[in-house]
Amino acid sequence: MGLEQAFSCPETLKKLRSGPLGALLDGFCTSLLTHGFHRSIIRKHLSNVSHLNQHLGRSGVAAGQILFPKDIDGFFKEYPSWCRRRGPLEAQLKRVRHSIGRFVDYLGEQAGT
Repeated sequence: MGLEQAFSCPETLKKLRSGPLGALLDGFCTSLLTHGFHRSIIRKHLSNVSHLNQHLGRSGVAAGQILFPKDIDGFFKEYPSWCRRRGPLEAQLKRVRHSIGRFVDYLGEQAGT
């Protein structure tokens, strides 16, 4: 499994594999590994996507449900109010948007295969 190549903590693995997107994150991690991403960058991307996953779970989105742009927009409306900031908010939002964009691209690739 891809996640074991980036994380070793059982609690972290359990958290990543839960929620509406949990079943997809192993494949996303494997894709990042295949594309040559360094483990530290993969961990950052997965951490950022896990925030979306948590938001979707709180919003009642079920596993396997189609992810709509309104779901992601709703996440970005709420995220600034509860995120733990690592520097200026705009820089943090840019990093999270980048990770989620990469995840959405991955989902598009999977739908095309």
